[in-house]
Amino acid sequence: MCAAPIDPTDPRPDTRSDRTGSEQAHDPGFAPISLRPAIDVAEVQEQLRALGQTRSTTAMAERTELLRLLGRLDEALTVAEETYRLVMFTGDRADLVAARVRRAHVLHDLGRYERAAAEAALARDTATIEEWSELEGAAAEIEGWSLYELARFAEARAALSRAYDAFRAAGAPQERTQALREAIDASMRASMTQPHAAPDERADPVRAAATRVDRPR
Repeated sequence: MCAAPIDPTDPRPDTRSDRTGSEQAHDPGFAPISLRPAIDVAEVQEQLRALGQTRSTTAMAERTELLRLLGRLDEALTVAEETYRLVMFTGDRADLVAARVRRAHVLHDLGRYERAAAEAALARDTATIEEWSELEGAAAEIEGWSLYELARFAEARAALSRAYDAFRAAGAPQERTQALREAIDASMRASMTQPHAAPDERADPVRAAATRVDRPR
């Protein structure tokens, strides 16, 4: 069953890339998972139609993201899985790591936090070894949010801190790293002050902190 379309006022983690399909498939940009941007649904749907059924890894990666932005998460996961299998045969290692990050992001949005954290951790390990800072940051951030949803606060804070350091090393804009910095601080406070709250309740302070930073248009 597909998820409902995105509500731009929903503070839950999400991301959006401004990159086009003509750019490298393994470049995720600095779009934050910790902010949910307003999107033009009609424009995203038009982009999706324009892609058609093109089978290049770049087009499939973009299709995954567009479907995820529209909240069509089951479809997004199917395309993410197809993209990963295709990249295993046709792409380089960076493309493979990026495909794993995208799949982890969709899994996170589907609420499959255990698998999302595991996928993101594998991607983060490879990106760290290869010194791909931007990919490392993207993977570590998804890992951190997924661990937070599982109430594994110490691990979540460590992962979000790694994301912060990696994005700084990659030269991310200050708005990008500031959102992460506030999420890290809020996660620590939540773990100390609400140790017995349900996971969704404990996540609220982190999401609130993240949404205080507006993404530049």
